[in-house]
Amino acid sequence: MLGTLVKSTDGAEEYRLRFTTNAMVAFEEETGSSVLSIAKSFDAGDEGSIKFATVRVLAWASLLHARPEVTQEEAGDVIDACGIAAFMSAIGDAIRAAFPEDAGGKSRGNGRRAKAKPAKSTGAA
Repeated sequence: MLGTLVKSTDGAEEYRLRFTTNAMVAFEEETGSSVLSIAKSFDAGDEGSIKFATVRVLAWASLLHARPEVTQEEAGDVIDACGIAAFMSAIGDAIRAAFPEDAGGKSRGNGRRAKAKPAKSTGAA
């Protein structure tokens, strides 16, 4: 499974952060900000300019794939359990994983392949 694994500081819990399309849409609907603008901050090494409120929404969105019922407050608790520095590093890695490139610089996608739908019959034989 794609995503980034981050552990709590006591090692008791592990969390897989994933920025699926649905997670990115949830983040953008909640904040009105673009995930791509946040990704640029991480790529530029400027994650210190990102507000804590934004980090918490990023955490929430990245946890939705495994825990659709997770609240933003619970996401904040996950950040606290992992430590802000480790969590910020993991969020950056998870965002970069959402936009992977192969050796030729082409996008590879993020996540599982969609289930194939049966081909529609055209009636021609």
